[in-house]
Amino acid sequence: MKRRYWRQRLLTGMEIMLTYLGCALLRDNRGESMGFTIIKQIYRCTLGKLITWHVNARDQKRGLDFSREVDTKEGVKYGAPSTARTQHIVRKYFGDNITEEDSIIDIGCGKGRMLAFFAEFPFKQICGLEYVQEMVDIAKNNIGVLGLGGGVKIIAGDARVYEDLDQYNYFYMSNPFWEDDIMVALIKNIKKSISRNNRMIHIIYNNPRQENILISQGLVLEKEMPVFFNTKVNVYTFSAQQQTKNNVV
Repeated sequence: MKRRYWRQRLLTGMEIMLTYLGCALLRDNRGESMGFTIIKQIYRCTLGKLITWHVNARDQKRGLDFSREVDTKEGVKYGAPSTARTQHIVRKYFGDNITEEDSIIDIGCGKGRMLAFFAEFPFKQICGLEYVQEMVDIAKNNIGVLGLGGGVKIIAGDARVYEDLDQYNYFYMSNPFWEDDIMVALIKNIKKSISRNNRMIHIIYNNPRQENILISQGLVLEKEMPVFFNTKVNVYTFSAQQQTKNNVV
C-alpha cells in the first residue's frame, strides 16, 4: 500500500515537472535565460515539493497547519511564501536592532508562520491582521500549540480601514494583495496612522509584486535583499517628514 502511494506521488511529481518544463520552453515571462527558467521549474516541481510535503507532515504530527495553500469559503486562495530562507534574510536585517520599544504587525498574516518567527525577537507587541476568518482560526490554533498565545495577537480585519495601527513601527507583508487598489488603500491607511502618531516606520515586504505602488506613494526603499531565484525582500521607510518632503497625499 505504501509502495503504491509513493509510486503515485512520484508519477504525479514527474507529470507536474514535465508540464512546467513544457511551459518554460513555450514562453518566458520575465526575460530570464531558458536554462535558468528550466532549473527554477525543476526545483519548484521536485525538490521544493518534497521539502513542502516533509514539512507539512512534520507540522501535522505536532498539531500545526502551516500548509502553503487552501481555497477558502470566500474564494480567496491562500499562499504562504514566507520560507525559512525568507526568515533568515529578515533575521539578518533585524540583527540586534529590535528592542522592547518596537512593535510589529503582519498584514495578511495567513496561518501565522511569520508571527511565530517574530516571537523570537523582543518585540513589545506582535499582531497579525488577516481578512479571512478561516485563516484567523488556524493561526490562533498554531500560535496556541506553539505556546505563544500570550505574546501574539491575531485579529480578523480589513487592512484598508483597520485603525489600530498607531503603536506599530514595523509592518510585515508577504504579497498579501492581488488588487492594486487594495495596496494603495493600505498605504494611505498607514499614512493616516503616521499623521496621528508621528514616527519612522519600516515596511518589510516579501516578494514585492506591487513595489511600484509603495514608491509612487512616497515610501523610501532602504534595503533590497535577494532571497531565492527572482524573489527578494524589500524594506521601505516612511515618516511624516518624508511625506512633507515628497508632498505625497
